Amino acid sequence: PDDPPFFIYAAYQATHWPLQAPQSYFDRASLEGNISNPDRLAFAAALLALDDGVGRITAAVQRNGLWNNTLILFCSDNGGGAIEVEHGWPTQSFNFPLRGGKHTIWEGGTRTVAVAGGGVVVPGSAETQLIHAVDWLPPLGPLAGGNWSRIFEEDGFG
Repeated sequence: PDDPPFFIYAAYQATHWPLQAPQSYFDRASLEGNISNPDRLAFAAALLALDDGVGRITAAVQRNGLWNNTLILFCSDNGGGAIEVEHGWPTQSFNFPLRGGKHTIWEGGTRTVAVAGGGVVVPGSAETQLIHAVDWLPPLGPLAGGNWSRIFEEDGFG
C-alpha cells in the first residue's frame, strides 16, 4: 500500500484498581458469567468493557481495509496481585504454579502472556521463547518500514 504506516497505542487500565465499568457491563457480566463475588464481578465487567473497546478498534481497522497489514499486540505489565488485600479490596488473583505476583520479582510478578493478532500473523502460530517488552524493537521495527540495521546493531537483533 502507498499509505504510510501508523501506530495506535491504546493503554487500557480496565483491570486495574479501582475496578470500574458502566452498569451495563456489570449487568452483562452477571448474566453471562453467573458471578456472585462482587470483586470478581467488577473485574469481569471491566474486562468486558476492555474487550468491547478493542473490538471497536479492530472493527474500524477492518472496515477501512487495513486488517491484512495490521499487527495487534496485547500484553500485561505484571502478574496478578498475590497479596490477600490490595488497595482495600481482595485481589482474587491466582498465579499458580508461579510463585509471587504483582510487586514481587518472582515469576508470578514478572512473567505474563503476550498475544499477537491481525492480518500479518499466521493463524495458529505460536512462539514459546521468553521475550521482554524492551526486546520488541528488532522484530517489530521492520514491519514499520525503513532501514533499521543501525538500531539493530545498537539494540538487539531481529
